[in-house]
Amino acid sequence: MQYKHKNWMSDNTWVKVEERRIAKEKVLNATTRQQKRQTQDLYREKDQEVKKNCKQDKRDYVEQLAQEAEIACSKGDIKSLYNTTKQLSGRRSNSMIDWVSRKSYNTPLGIKWTLQSCLEDLDFADDICQLSHRHEDSQKQAANLETTAKQVGLYINAKKTKSMRVNTNQLNKTKVRDAEIEDVREFTYLGSVISTSGGTDEDIQSRKRKAQQAFAILKPVWRSKALRSNTKIRIFNSNVKSILLYGSETWRLTAASTKTLQVFMNSSCTPPYIQISGITEDT
Repeated sequence: MQYKHKNWMSDNTWVKVEERRIAKEKVLNATTRQQKRQTQDLYREKDQEVKKNCKQDKRDYVEQLAQEAEIACSKGDIKSLYNTTKQLSGRRSNSMIDWVSRKSYNTPLGIKWTLQSCLEDLDFADDICQLSHRHEDSQKQAANLETTAKQVGLYINAKKTKSMRVNTNQLNKTKVRDAEIEDVREFTYLGSVISTSGGTDEDIQSRKRKAQQAFAILKPVWRSKALRSNTKIRIFNSNVKSILLYGSETWRLTAASTKTLQVFMNSSCTPPYIQISGITEDT
């Protein structure tokens, strides 16, 4: 059934859906033109009834959630408010993640950002990157975040959480619910490699491998005699070069790395007899 996954539909609407299904079977089983016309008219009528009922059911459902949200807000019931918001949006509310972050940092524990402010964290969708100068502060940040997140039904996944140390000999582990956070020298996030050295060189090598894979998949295009060179260049730029330069805005490019990219494009990863240019330190 088309609306089977909709948990907000009323019993009456489900009856209408079943009637529409039966009407559709009659259309398929009609043997004469007159039967076909009559059954099609009946099906259209049932289909309109289903759509009308669904529209009303959805309105009623949203109105009910809105009332629940108002009640939760008036009572200060943040957990219920969060759950209602998630139902309304169909996904986790980023505003709730922001609320958890702000509520967790009553005391400055982050890195010095300006003379009068600290940078506590960086937010990426449902992920949070906490920043600190000392291990003790990192542990406090994790504990505060875990405590605040519990208030709205969230928790830190210790297995998926990673810790990276830069320019320090401190080896004490940060813990969440007695589970130790794994220390790493590099990891991949949103397709980009981040490392203790900054990640530019590692990320460039990773992007080169992925671009070469994309280039190999498109071999039939490069070998085609029916396509003009201009068309191949356009395909190369959109399907290979874009993969190579993904995340390049965060790279610390040097003359050497820029040359490496350009040589790679014009030798290891370029359609025969076509020269691709355009790699600069501003790319």
